[in-house]
Amino acid sequence: MYELMPGKKKFVKIENITDNGFVEFLFAIDSATTNVEFILPYKTFLEFCMRNKVSFVNEEQEKEIEKDDILWKYGTEEFIN
Repeated sequence: MYELMPGKKKFVKIENITDNGFVEFLFAIDSATTNVEFILPYKTFLEFCMRNKVSFVNEEQEKEIEKDDILWKYGTEEFIN
């Protein structure tokens, strides 16, 4: 496994760790709000994070992700708390 897009900031947000040892997470490059869903075995997830020098999403970024998801889903800020 190699680093994706060296020199770019990368983010991870763990969504769930399953009973059978898989990590469900969001992965983003440059902006935490533009992300893709991944599922990897726990050990592979750790290797992925180390190789890609990820930062884990902070509370402020998490709120931005939630806001962006609502805007994408509903097309309006009406449903944002």
